[in-house]
Amino acid sequence: MMRQLAVSLVAASVLVSGAVVIVRAALFLEFQPGDGAPGSRVMARTSGSGATLVAGGSSLPMWFVPSGHEFPGSDAIPVGTVEIDKAGNGHTTFSVPEARPGVFDVYLHCEPCAPFSGGRTDIWVGEFVILVAPPPTDATPASRNAPWPAALAIVFLVATAVVMRFGRFVR
Repeated sequence: MMRQLAVSLVAASVLVSGAVVIVRAALFLEFQPGDGAPGSRVMARTSGSGATLVAGGSSLPMWFVPSGHEFPGSDAIPVGTVEIDKAGNGHTTFSVPEARPGVFDVYLHCEPCAPFSGGRTDIWVGEFVILVAPPPTDATPASRNAPWPAALAIVFLVATAVVMRFGRFVR
């Protein structure tokens, strides 16, 4: 009975170790807002407290890659860096890059993360949606000297001159 239990435990541990699923990373970024048009400002931070084991003062380069494309690749867009504070939290503020609208995977380059990420140094940390840029608007304010008040004044003056010339309104 004990031997069967031991064999069962060994078999279960072998099955569990063989069924390990590789996840992208335990490091994620939360974006505020989670989408934006090119040129808009976005803040991002690592989720949780002390989310990284990276030394405070480190800067991790960040890229956007069209969803479904390989990273690194020729279509990777550098966006900025994530700064790591003394508590191991990452923070960044960036402008949304000029790119076609759609969903983008976000990657950080993190050498110190390799031992905790299956040897990978380019870590997937989330998704961001680039929206269609709003159409340009005419930023010229409407003139305060629009022509219609002047036209109204002229009509009033002509009417006053006619009344004065003929003395009164016709009933």
